[in-house]
Amino acid sequence: MTTHAALKLFTPFTREAIKDAGFQLVIDEELECLSQVNLKTLRKNILLDSGSVFVDDMGLLRWSESSRYSPSDDEGDNVDTGLSWEMRIKSMCDNGSLVLVEDEMGGRNLFIWEYPLSFIKAFDKVTVLTYMFEGSLFSKYLETYGLDYEVHKGVQIPDNPFDLINVVDNSKMNKAGSSEFALSASSQRKLTKDSAVSKDVSKNLHNFFNNSTYGKSNMGDRLWTCLKGSKKNFTGRGYTNRHIACNTKAVNDFSDTFQLAYVHNTFMQPEQFKFLKSRGEDFAPDLEKYALSEMLQWIYRSRVRDDKEINLYLPSSRMRGFLEDWMDGKVV
Repeated sequence: MTTHAALKLFTPFTREAIKDAGFQLVIDEELECLSQVNLKTLRKNILLDSGSVFVDDMGLLRWSESSRYSPSDDEGDNVDTGLSWEMRIKSMCDNGSLVLVEDEMGGRNLFIWEYPLSFIKAFDKVTVLTYMFEGSLFSKYLETYGLDYEVHKGVQIPDNPFDLINVVDNSKMNKAGSSEFALSASSQRKLTKDSAVSKDVSKNLHNFFNNSTYGKSNMGDRLWTCLKGSKKNFTGRGYTNRHIACNTKAVNDFSDTFQLAYVHNTFMQPEQFKFLKSRGEDFAPDLEKYALSEMLQWIYRSRVRDDKEINLYLPSSRMRGFLEDWMDGKVV
């Protein structure tokens, strides 16, 4: 048994050991397989302009053996690996996990990390245990490379979804999320503590968690999410420290919670979508299913996974529509 984070730190040596041992991979929910590498523009330009990295025949970025730029490993600036930024990039290049893609302006200068195909292929068999596989990035990753896998779903639509998931139906409470892009990542980044939306959301969260109208709960019964950078704008008494990331998966620490607030409007990062779509229309995820899949993964951190009732504050009209369609059985 290993963690999702550890799977990202595999090396070519690990890959060969797995292949020799004949291991099978059983993934709880889904493996993170695609993410944008946060690297300062100056540093990217240094690597590209110096010829330290190049694109191979497979479209992967590789570290040039003839590079005149020598990476330093004296100081680690990455909390996960302890490596310097140069060594971190070189490690990704050596693992075959780095690609160069266009940004929104058409400039080919974005570094995207993709889980190394050779690492997945080292396993004899891949099994995915999940709640909703369709629409996930991992499903498109496996399809893109034609990898064989099995999916075992831990939950289908419950027999009584509208009794099990009590969604707040209050136009005043949901006003902040009434437009299509309201509470999306881009809109939340523009907010301040004094923004009208921030004040409304904070007031509504306080009301939801502390007013018995929406369910009597203690601190440990509560869970909420929003864009990480917006947490400071939405905090309040009785719920602040019960925040977890909106992309939380494969975590069982909150399985007793039942008072949930999902203050987010999920969209795939445009760079990721563009990268996948460049491989062909069939490999571009359904954006509605992607949003629903991400939200369900978060909701199922709670006790609903045990067929127990929960209360949910979901102000985004777009996300509320996706959830209601799923509960109505319209999403297969």
